[in-house]
Amino acid sequence: MFKETIENYMSEINTLIDEALLNWDEAVFENPTNIGKENIVRHLVNKYGKTLFISQTYDINRQWNNCPDIVDDIVFLTYSQFSVIDIREMEAFCMPYGLVILDEAHHTGAKGYVTNTDYLINGFDRTFKVFGMTTHTKRYSDSAEDVADTVFNRHKISGMSFEDAIKKGLLPQFDYISALYSLPKDIDDLVASSSLAKRIISDSKLIQVNKDGIKAIIRKHMPDGKRKVVYFVPTIEGSEDAEKLAKELGYGDVYSINYTKGEAYNRKALKEYDEAECASLVCISKFNEGAIPEGTNTVVILRRTTTINIFERQVLTALASAKEKPVVYDFVSNIDNLIYSRKDKNEDKRSYYAERVKSLCSQSIVVDYARQWTSVFNKLRSLNENEWTPLQDSLLKDYYPKYGNDIYKYIKGHSLKECLLRADMLGIKYIPPRPEKEAIIEELPPYEFSKDKALDAGDLGCLSQDIIWDFFEAYARTLEAG
Repeated sequence: MFKETIENYMSEINTLIDEALLNWDEAVFENPTNIGKENIVRHLVNKYGKTLFISQTYDINRQWNNCPDIVDDIVFLTYSQFSVIDIREMEAFCMPYGLVILDEAHHTGAKGYVTNTDYLINGFDRTFKVFGMTTHTKRYSDSAEDVADTVFNRHKISGMSFEDAIKKGLLPQFDYISALYSLPKDIDDLVASSSLAKRIISDSKLIQVNKDGIKAIIRKHMPDGKRKVVYFVPTIEGSEDAEKLAKELGYGDVYSINYTKGEAYNRKALKEYDEAECASLVCISKFNEGAIPEGTNTVVILRRTTTINIFERQVLTALASAKEKPVVYDFVSNIDNLIYSRKDKNEDKRSYYAERVKSLCSQSIVVDYARQWTSVFNKLRSLNENEWTPLQDSLLKDYYPKYGNDIYKYIKGHSLKECLLRADMLGIKYIPPRPEKEAIIEELPPYEFSKDKALDAGDLGCLSQDIIWDFFEAYARTLEAG
């Protein structure tokens, strides 16, 4: 049934494309699901013959080697190569081809490419057709500019939406696991600057959550069956961490693709992953965007994006060729941070899109292992960011007029300059310092330690370690005195 549904859909799409290219010399196909891309290219190459195929990277172009029946009729370029062709030579360069395909066509509107792509379409009388393909024609990173309007003269064909493809059975439903597990990145700075933070953060259970959070979440929610896992990571360092994680999880052999490993290595790694029944693949190249490794049924998202195009591509990687239950793990909360353009960051639209996607899932789970610590870290961080607390203001008002500049040594996190500025803001007059620093503690009035004004952890966190002990000693003397 699924195969018949796909075949019927592709027959309809190919008919629409044929009609469009009969009426227009150029057209762009928006295909949010990426379904049938190979089928479309095969159909067009068989119809138009010699084809120039332009895409974003070599990696994407090389995947067409898996189509030996048409690959000999295709010449491949990247957008970077195409963009350096002199426009005076463009017509002669394109003369041998019956068709030019612009893959990932939203790139045609990019600043470095648009001059040549615009000239290709509008600069001379063509004998060949130009056909663009992309998941979305809008460039969400550029104020939602639509290349269907700006590049393809409003000649656009639309395929089935991501949501409709799932509702109508062209794509399977999937489990969506959005996990909040990691501790704040500035923990080391907090530990170095605050003994109170050090005592809290040294809690063994908290460290364990941070260390093993991803593994625990993946194992708990991984469906049964053979798993083929793709990890999307942003950097080489992230790639190394993901490879280690994948090996510890143990879902087959682990492969990694990135620009540092070389073309031959990447091609071999992808081929072995495609052929394996159970394996893991770590990606930091344009595989994030352009190609879908064969048989993938699990995606682990560790690469942040605010772009709907890339996010849907990440999700589709788990759906397009899955033979087992698909699952998507989002460890960076991408679904809640998508924007429609740099100028349109409407929170209602974000929320609506996130809920719409989650409604398509067989189940949507949010795992939050760190919520109980969030308020603690926020308080610690605020104390560490030079905010003035009521207690610090009280110390400044009561003792700065008497003891002057030495007061800054007893107020943690504030330089002498900051103390002087704060004193001026509060209208406190400067008085030359006295040498007896200890007198500040010894002369504290007893009411500072009364039951009604007991110090809490927030008060202690804003003071230096030395003065904390002095406070407690003075407090003890106050109790002894009755």
